[in-house]
Amino acid sequence: MTTEHEPATQSHDGPRSLLRTLKILEYIAAHPEAATLARVSHELQSPKSSLLGLLRALVQHGYLTSEDSRYSLGPSAHRLAIAIVPAFPLSQIAKPIMRDLVAKTGETALLATLDLEMQRAVYVDKVESVSPIRYTVPIGTSRPLYSTAAGRLLLAYQPSDWIDDYLKKLATEPQAGRMPPDSAALRTILAEIRRSGTSQTIGEFSPDVAGVSAAVFDHEHKLIAALTLGAPVERAKKKLSLMMEAAHQAALRMSSDLGYVNPQNSSSDRRKVSTRAK
Repeated sequence: MTTEHEPATQSHDGPRSLLRTLKILEYIAAHPEAATLARVSHELQSPKSSLLGLLRALVQHGYLTSEDSRYSLGPSAHRLAIAIVPAFPLSQIAKPIMRDLVAKTGETALLATLDLEMQRAVYVDKVESVSPIRYTVPIGTSRPLYSTAAGRLLLAYQPSDWIDDYLKKLATEPQAGRMPPDSAALRTILAEIRRSGTSQTIGEFSPDVAGVSAAVFDHEHKLIAALTLGAPVERAKKKLSLMMEAAHQAALRMSSDLGYVNPQNSSSDRRKVSTRAK
């Protein structure tokens, strides 16, 4: 005969073990280079004896692999990630992160993707600043790649032949009355963007607007969006470093939620972001 207390104990232990298992997978996904039994036990504050049983079960079912006393994600974990990620629309993942970004910086956050046919950046989502004087743009608006923070970031991660074709087109076709940008200078900017994962423009597309942008990657390490902050120039100049670092951290968080594992996780988080105005 069961007592009143037995079902409660069983229902508590089950979820607790499940949460420990999920935390193990989450930690190993983020720290594959350091995922030894001792390290996982220390970080998760879990006894080695009970942890070892969970690790062995995960290895047995293909969610982890074990080599040289280190654990890494196995094929079952990758299949699960691939099955889960498409169920979450980008905007569903992005929205709460964008709200936090606006709260932290006081500026408008936008999400931009690349329209390959138009060769322009397109804003697909936004959370506006509450400031009476703020940057605002309708969702669906497109912007040039060469003169905007989001556009440059999206351009920087395209294949080299795609970039070459785009720059050749810029050199031969008028850009709304503007002089075509210097290709060599733009290539240097694109190389720096690929190195840092961030971009910035101050008064280049519009003399009154500054923008900073950070790369958002998916589980296959592909760039899928540019997370951008737009602000009036004079206000942005006073807090450009804050805006850049906040956008960078928010983009890392968004990428992580999409299944991206940063190969330089620890060093990337400590990276100093350049605030030099271009």
